[in-house]
Amino acid sequence: MKKRGFTLIELLAVIIILAIIALIATPIVMRVIENSKKGAAERSAENYVKAVETIIVTERMNGNSIEDGIYTIDSNGDICLDEDCANKLIITMTGTKPSSGKVKIEGEKVIGYSVIIGEYKNKYGNYSILPSEYQEVEYLESTGTQYIQTNISAATLKWFYIQAVITDINSYDIIIGVSYDDNKNSFSLQFNNFNQRAVFRWGNIENYGYIVSLGTFYELELGVGHLKINNYTSTAPTSMVSDTRNIVIFGNYTNRTSTSVNTMYLFRGKIYKCELYGMSDDLIGNFIPCYRKSDSKPGMYDTVNHVFYTNQGSDDDFIVGDDVD
Repeated sequence: MKKRGFTLIELLAVIIILAIIALIATPIVMRVIENSKKGAAERSAENYVKAVETIIVTERMNGNSIEDGIYTIDSNGDICLDEDCANKLIITMTGTKPSSGKVKIEGEKVIGYSVIIGEYKNKYGNYSILPSEYQEVEYLESTGTQYIQTNISAATLKWFYIQAVITDINSYDIIIGVSYDDNKNSFSLQFNNFNQRAVFRWGNIENYGYIVSLGTFYELELGVGHLKINNYTSTAPTSMVSDTRNIVIFGNYTNRTSTSVNTMYLFRGKIYKCELYGMSDDLIGNFIPCYRKSDSKPGMYDTVNHVFYTNQGSDDDFIVGDDVD
């Protein structure tokens, strides 16, 4: 009996079916992975609380005074007992320790916490990672006239992570950076309207490899060992930048002697999260969108250095998103 192979139409039909299955399955798989990561972060938060409660009991049994109150968590996940974090409770636990946050202790229990574990924020009780005089919001939005200059030097930055949405692009819109000059010792992440691309600059490295679109939610990383925008990755920088000027969020100064340019390019869009990491991958800046309750002044609160930054641009202020419970 003569064997018959598959026809071209049959092969195409199989390929189409497989493509449809992949199209359906990929979002499901990604959602499962995301839920798994969130679940791991939640379990780590629960283990962290148990570890904190255990050491409180141990310290008090040993005659050491641990007063009730709200305590800051340092970048190593330990509890700061004073403002300078000179005295600490060293926390040992199973799972990933928080990189920042606060815990509220009453008696021998943690009755509330707001901690950042990996890329996830975990909360328990009526408590925010921010001081009580500030209200956290979903995002801070610039219309192209607002920016924040931080107190953090670019020379101390190893890499950063930002969540953002682009609402408009005009010329070079820079979401974060320091001066881009002829020495190329600085960094910036910008979007331009010439070809709708994200432009990564870090020292001598420039990358134009990703087409962006308005209204899309982006997760962005740039720095030593990091160059990523959503699922796009490319060759990452391997050395630190040497610029000692302070990092700007929502913008960047540009002064290039070769073209006599000395201006500022500001971002048009929303920032949901901005994290800065130092030499040891420690969190050196964690900027939370919020507003000051006393006068509704919008800004970003750095939970690592305990500084509230407001608009340093024009008189028009930032737009704030919905309150975060």
